[in-house]
Amino acid sequence: MKGLVLEGGAHRGIYTAGVLDAFLENNITFDGVIGVSAGAIHGAGFMSRQKGRSVNYTADYCSSKKYMGFASLLRTGNYFNEQFCYYELPSKLYPFDHKSFAENPAKFYVVCTDLDSGQALYHYCPELTVGGLNMKYLQASASMPVVSKALKIEGHSYVDGGIADSVPEKAFRKLGYTRNLVVLTQEEKSKGSEFNAFVPMAKFFYPRHKAIIKALESQNERYYEELEYLYKEEKAGNILIVRPSVKPSAGVMERKSQNIRDTHNLGYNDALKMMDKIKDFLSL
Repeated sequence: MKGLVLEGGAHRGIYTAGVLDAFLENNITFDGVIGVSAGAIHGAGFMSRQKGRSVNYTADYCSSKKYMGFASLLRTGNYFNEQFCYYELPSKLYPFDHKSFAENPAKFYVVCTDLDSGQALYHYCPELTVGGLNMKYLQASASMPVVSKALKIEGHSYVDGGIADSVPEKAFRKLGYTRNLVVLTQEEKSKGSEFNAFVPMAKFFYPRHKAIIKALESQNERYYEELEYLYKEEKAGNILIVRPSVKPSAGVMERKSQNIRDTHNLGYNDALKMMDKIKDFLSL
């Protein structure tokens, strides 16, 4: 089966939204989609076939205090405001097409990290109802440590999926998706994951959760090991990688609309330049 694997990266992940808009425009489809953090957020928009939705709402609200910021963090415990991002935005401001999502024949998975074990959960979402259980898993996947509250769902507490598995190609392969296209959000000579920066604060915020501290401490090393594996698999013709051709202008917590749109355009144009190669890869 053909799979689509989407890395996270907070607002840098708007690159992925650009790639996915190019896919929608060219009728590129998959049997399954798995996303981590921002990759899960934008993957949901791809599943609902809402071209342009991700970049438009992000560009419109990235500078808004009601969308994100330290005021929200101090007031609610979440840098990205939960009520706005997961209720008001998908229900009223930029309505999410639940019907189109549910009717998509592809299966959609999100990756979360269990706060107690530090292990990854690969959760299947057959639908995404605002306020529903699967939307909670989607939110948990994008809940960055320290600046977001862990979400308690079905007896477990979860945080950002990128801590346990930033690029879940191996996990998706085990689920039966053996011909995978992977979208990364950093250029080839990037510095790697930003999660190491959270370690000192995480030791303060999660004093009883030793496994999550260990997962954060080892995340960068595991990330580079995953990249080496991906490059080897791509060279062998088993996977195809789409990644930024230059450093994206949008940062992780980007607040400038133009940088959001420029990074989206970078993803869109990078995908268009590879479109023949993408179609050939997926046709085998």
